[in-house]
Amino acid sequence: MVSQASERNRTTSSLESKLEKSLSYSAINTAKAIAIFGNRQIIAQNWQLLQDYADNLVKNEPLTYIAIVDVKNRARVHTNRRFIGKELPSPSETSDVIEVSVPVMDYTKQVAAVRVGVKYPSE
Repeated sequence: MVSQASERNRTTSSLESKLEKSLSYSAINTAKAIAIFGNRQIIAQNWQLLQDYADNLVKNEPLTYIAIVDVKNRARVHTNRRFIGKELPSPSETSDVIEVSVPVMDYTKQVAAVRVGVKYPSE
C-alpha cells in the first residue's frame, strides 16, 4: 500500500516537472520569436529598437531578463543595462531561473543569439 505522503510527493514532483517544462517552452518560444521577427534588426545592429522591445517584453512575468549577444557572447541588448557590452557566461539553470539561448542566423552564418531567463516560482 502506497502511503498518502509518498503519493503526494510523487504528484508534487510531477507537477514541478511539468511547470519547469512549461517555463522552458515559454522561454524558448520568446527567444525564437525575437530571433525570427527581430532578425533584420539584429543583423542591422539596431540595438536601441531591440532594447526598447526587450524592455517592454520583460515586464511580463515570469520573464526575468532578455539579452541579445554577439558571436563573442558580448551583450548588445540586455534588460539589465549593467551587462550591456560585457561578455556573458553561458546559459545555465539555477534553482530559480531557467535560461535558454536561441541562435540568430544570417542565412547560414550565426550572427548573434537571443537569451531569455524565466523565473522558477519559489516556495
